[in-house]
Amino acid sequence: MKLKNIFNLQKLYFLFILRRILSVGILKEKIFKVFIFIAIVVTITTTTVFLYKFFDDTDVFEQINFIYFVIKMQGVNIIVWTAIIFVFTRIIFSKKGDFLKITNQLPVTHNERNGSFIIFELLMSLIIIFLISIAVFIAVVLRTNFHYIPLLICTVFFTSLTVYLLLQLINSIIIYLLNLIKLEKVSALVSILSFIVILAILYLDIVQSINNINYKTGKFNHWSLFYIELYSNYGFIVTSLILAIIIFLLLIIILYIPNNFRSEDNHYLKIKKPIKLRLTMFNLYILQISRRVENITTLIIAYFLSISL
Repeated sequence: MKLKNIFNLQKLYFLFILRRILSVGILKEKIFKVFIFIAIVVTITTTTVFLYKFFDDTDVFEQINFIYFVIKMQGVNIIVWTAIIFVFTRIIFSKKGDFLKITNQLPVTHNERNGSFIIFELLMSLIIIFLISIAVFIAVVLRTNFHYIPLLICTVFFTSLTVYLLLQLINSIIIYLLNLIKLEKVSALVSILSFIVILAILYLDIVQSINNINYKTGKFNHWSLFYIELYSNYGFIVTSLILAIIIFLLLIIILYIPNNFRSEDNHYLKIKKPIKLRLTMFNLYILQISRRVENITTLIIAYFLSISL
């Protein structure tokens, strides 16, 4: 794979998102953009002030490093947020083949197209994770200068990157197995429903872990503390090298699994027309909506997600 091609595809994807999604309807209005910007700034500022006061550990037992304890809890929190972001990216890009149609005429290989899109999803996820965690970063810096910043980077970004790629690996395996048994038409539906279940399992696992916290010492055990333990024992450089090895191995495995991201046609269910139904324009419109697989898939996902939540 050529890094130049991957970099150019990233610019193309972001340009596509900017022009086709963020510049449509009310999103293209300057007043609405200003309102969103002000809302984000106010939210971050309010959250930062609250966390700054919350990090005052003068009333906490002396044996607990309160800020360190809260950072560990942030690592657990990041896992849930990463899983939520992954589920919604699966919903948004459920028609990935149609999205990648813009690259069909470019001189890029299948692995370059596939790898570039995975990196694009990772960047989108990290941007959202950064916006979610920026208040924690600012509050910690105001309290302790930059002492905890390396630990926060390991806790937030390293954990998010690893969890996202693990979920991506599971997704690639699910799609590959469905393609083997000739069920590619429902691969997006099965994949999204599977990750909604995984999100619920992760949430229950984290709740159980939180219930087992020893609040007198601030200690608890959970697999989300992997990078925190690495940083505490070996430092930031070694932790970063281990992260790089893990990401490299996961990307190689994901790219090795065959995934046929072709442009998809509009598929319709083969439903016979009711005998007594007159073929008016309105009835044809209803039949067109009700027979389209994409619409049925979206409806199932919406109800399943609502029930799960």
